[in-house]
Amino acid sequence: MVVVLDHTKAGDRFQYHLGYLNVIYKSTIYTLVVLVVGLCERLLHAYHDSGEFNHALREVYAGRDLNHFFASIICIGISFIVYNIFSEINRSMRDGTLMKIFFSKNTSSE
Repeated sequence: MVVVLDHTKAGDRFQYHLGYLNVIYKSTIYTLVVLVVGLCERLLHAYHDSGEFNHALREVYAGRDLNHFFASIICIGISFIVYNIFSEINRSMRDGTLMKIFFSKNTSSE
């Protein structure tokens, strides 16, 4: 999902604005896309089981694991925030610098 959205115009809308705006925008858009796709998936499964669209809508709305679904969306949204924060830090430090900080040997002798 992130790979696709990062290469769309929606993902680059605030690229040249303040970093926190880019993080908030991207995280919100990515989370909303996951929410819509997740709801569509649940609706399609319910429709496949029942054969009626109205019954499928009622089943999705009254589903007993709807709270679990929204909790998952919140957790996914938080992970998007963390991802976008690190992406913004990496972009501002030049691409690759953040990876070198985390994955290169520390040569200082402190």
